[in-house]
Amino acid sequence: MLNQAFKKAVAWGLIKVNPMESAQKPVVKNNKSKRNRAWTKEEVHIFLEVASKKGLVTPFLVDVVTGVRRGELLGLKWEDIDFKNKTITINGTLYRRKGVMHPFVKTQIDNI
Repeated sequence: MLNQAFKKAVAWGLIKVNPMESAQKPVVKNNKSKRNRAWTKEEVHIFLEVASKKGLVTPFLVDVVTGVRRGELLGLKWEDIDFKNKTITINGTLYRRKGVMHPFVKTQIDNI
């Protein structure tokens, strides 16, 4: 990404040399053991069984079935769910700052 930015700067005459051309790429170890993996059907079943005992099966079932992000799941409201058309609309998200959940509003999303 930086390389592309500096290439444009050279093309526009803002700088003479792209400093990224002489930079060495960092060596990244391929550690497959740290990669996330999908749960097996048995693991999902056990997880939902425990969640059911805690009264949390509905949000976790929505998460498992749809793959929504945590903040999107926490931001869901009943009016976001259309049972007739079997759809869920993600209208907002929540994020944690200093231990408190805050709504992530559209103007903030547009600025990212």
